[in-house]
Amino acid sequence: MTRTIILTRRREQSSELAAALTAHGVCVLYFPTIALAPPPDEAPIRAALGHLDSYDWLLFTSANAVERFFRYMTVGTPSDRESQLVSERTAICPQSVRKAVPTGCAPRVAAVGTATAAALERRGIRVDMVPQDFRAEGLIAEFERIAAAHDTSSTGNVSGQVSAQARAVRILLPRALKAREILPEQLKALGFTVDVAPVYQTLCATPTPDELAELTMTDGSPAADGIVFASPSAARNFADIVNGAGMDALTYLKALDIIAIGEVTAETVRELGVRPIVAAAASVGGIVSALGLG
Repeated sequence: MTRTIILTRRREQSSELAAALTAHGVCVLYFPTIALAPPPDEAPIRAALGHLDSYDWLLFTSANAVERFFRYMTVGTPSDRESQLVSERTAICPQSVRKAVPTGCAPRVAAVGTATAAALERRGIRVDMVPQDFRAEGLIAEFERIAAAHDTSSTGNVSGQVSAQARAVRILLPRALKAREILPEQLKALGFTVDVAPVYQTLCATPTPDELAELTMTDGSPAADGIVFASPSAARNFADIVNGAGMDALTYLKALDIIAIGEVTAETVRELGVRPIVAAAASVGGIVSALGLG
């Protein structure tokens, strides 16, 4: 019997996963639950782009952040800014993540997750850091090591005090308007200077009547065997959409295999009252394996 899996990301973001699932004989049902819109205040990102070369690090936590960041790079800003960043980021710069960026190099780039890194690499941007932990906590752990290295080099021993070197490192975090605050808060606690610049906000998608109808069979049962949630917002929005359409989200989800990408997403799914399968890796391979197809 052919399995049907609901993908809740936008179609253009799901193509690689859809192809992998199709190759395993799975039918894919696209049902995006998130719509993206510009942030209500664009001043922070426009100001940051005006002095991009003053930053030592650019941190990206999602492919959406990459996409929206580069929109600002090319729309309403100098036309050569993106090409300049690409050129500088492909130059040879020291690779150690435990030293500040040398004078003359463009900001180093860190990404959470392979999908985020791939989005940057498709634009010709070399990624310097992809933590093994595909969460904000992974980046925090890496920058804890950087801060410790700065402290050792400036004092000769790890004293726990914020060094002047760490304070001098400037970080730009282009992200969603609403996001977990643990990353900027912890980086600031380590002594780094962090500028948060929203590049988009997430809204609940508005599916058409035809799209809603595809979720169920004629008897009202789910027209799918599983569903994939890549973010807490995707899970919450799906529940809101289904409940708003006169169905019961809890009953619907209990009938499915639910794949959650990352523990943060998994916790949101649990809050909805169902038990998810947590993908071991935030990658196509990890999702395929979680569905028992690998």
